[in-house]
Amino acid sequence: MESAIRGLVLDSSVLVAAERAKLTTPEVLRNIRATAEVGDAPIVISVMTVAELAHGIYRANTPERRERRRQFVDELKTHVPVKRDRAVPYIGHDTRQNSKPTRSTPSH
Repeated sequence: MESAIRGLVLDSSVLVAAERAKLTTPEVLRNIRATAEVGDAPIVISVMTVAELAHGIYRANTPERRERRRQFVDELKTHVPVKRDRAVPYIGHDTRQNSKPTRSTPSH
């Protein structure tokens, strides 16, 4: 049966946990495909996730940890496409044509 999932965007928390567990990118992808039932749906990462992982490289407290994180991110980017599509920014209203503005703060 074909998966109903059209694609999966990996969150940085999943990747940080994988890096801490010293998993390789192929191991991470195999584990996700086996447990998330995504079938052959594409798995991608967002540019924001790459930025968050890069911040983790910067924050590493030892040169060894910094290098291990850098290698993990480099390997990840060779196996998983980075989603670079422009996101629709939140500007306080619906950007669809003929829609009414929405409140950006909760009403009391």
